[in-house]
Amino acid sequence: MRALIIEDDVHSAQLLQKMLDPWTRAEVALSGSEGLVKIETGIAEGTPFELIFLDILMPDLDGREVLTNLRRIEAEADIEEAVVVMATQRDDAESVITSFSQGAHHYFLKPYDQGVLAELLSELGLSRKI
Repeated sequence: MRALIIEDDVHSAQLLQKMLDPWTRAEVALSGSEGLVKIETGIAEGTPFELIFLDILMPDLDGREVLTNLRRIEAEADIEEAVVVMATQRDDAESVITSFSQGAHHYFLKPYDQGVLAELLSELGLSRKI
């Protein structure tokens, strides 16, 4: 499964990337706009991302803007939607509701928890590669 982490905090991105490593190698984008470029490139090359971890609060494009653009790009390309996991440090019910209404599949409160992540990946049918 091809995975992408869109997270403006480099330390959080690296931590999540390391946590995902037993299941899949994840690429990192450090801004919403960089994430959209990687998404469009993957689709153009015929290797779209199937799993995207998306930070809600980012300075250039927030996670909800990225998600809206992602769903538009996928629809235009007529490809299957990626599984999107939204993440934030704030426990904000409005953000959760908005994220799900825009097409997110899961939601994480940071800091990332290895056990919760393992459960999610298991639900998605991923098994450890090591």
